[in-house]
Amino acid sequence: MKVNWNERVSARENAHRELPSLISSFYTKFHEELAKDQPPAKLHTLRLATKKLRYTLELFRGCCGDEFEEALEKLRNIQQVLGDLNDCVAAWTLLSKKLPRGSERDRMKKYLDRRIKKLVKQLAAA
Repeated sequence: MKVNWNERVSARENAHRELPSLISSFYTKFHEELAKDQPPAKLHTLRLATKKLRYTLELFRGCCGDEFEEALEKLRNIQQVLGDLNDCVAAWTLLSKKLPRGSERDRMKKYLDRRIKKLVKQLAAA
């Protein structure tokens, strides 16, 4: 999404005009990507998009005060869940190469699969 920054008005005015549509656009794309039911490893791009929007909102904290705090908190939570999801994927990638086939490996896979499902449900509710 392109931001139309008006240099003749304050950063606060620009933020109040542009950031709500930026947030809305993010959530539209976010939910579209989740609806594709992609493997967890493919959701890393959502994590990057979340970080980008979160850091953009944080840039305007000084001129907007607490007005975007709720959005920031929600983005922090999404970013954390996406990070946890990425950790599960990375853990399985490592463990699947190191653990010999057997019941311990199967238990670990089941645990990580349950954890991933829980995290994906958290994202869908965001």
